[in-house]
Amino acid sequence: MSLISSRQELDRLPDGILDTGFDFAMVESPAEICFLNLHGAAERELARGFPAGCAFGKTRELRWVRRVSGYHLVLIRDDDQPLDQAEDRQNLEPHGQDKILLWGRKQGAEFLEGRIPQPLPYPGGAEAGEKGRLAVAIRYYTLPEEGVRLFRCVELVPA
Repeated sequence: MSLISSRQELDRLPDGILDTGFDFAMVESPAEICFLNLHGAAERELARGFPAGCAFGKTRELRWVRRVSGYHLVLIRDDDQPLDQAEDRQNLEPHGQDKILLWGRKQGAEFLEGRIPQPLPYPGGAEAGEKGRLAVAIRYYTLPEEGVRLFRCVELVPA
């Protein structure tokens, strides 16, 4: 069973929340955007410092945003484990998978895109496909009672 759960109005991200089950994160602030490999403690701590982000791994995705009232967290998991002290939780029905193609092609050690005047900051360990492309595998879900369809990021894959 898959589950979505959430918490709101937190003064910070809970300690250790990114320590298990997450491989990568896309994080953002008004000044920068980073795509991080979360296998190291320093990268997990860096991700925690951003006001918004999406951390993902094969079995779960955590999205967060800092609002005036505090942090709002949403967790989707492919098991029935909600966020600690979740305020809201609902079951999800899985509905297939797909990919989102990322910008740029791998040239040497960097991913480059002609319309962007600098190398793209994809995390180390990202393996490109035969054509030098990279994608994020996604999984679709439906909230059964509302009929709302949503997706979560699963992993980086060659494209």
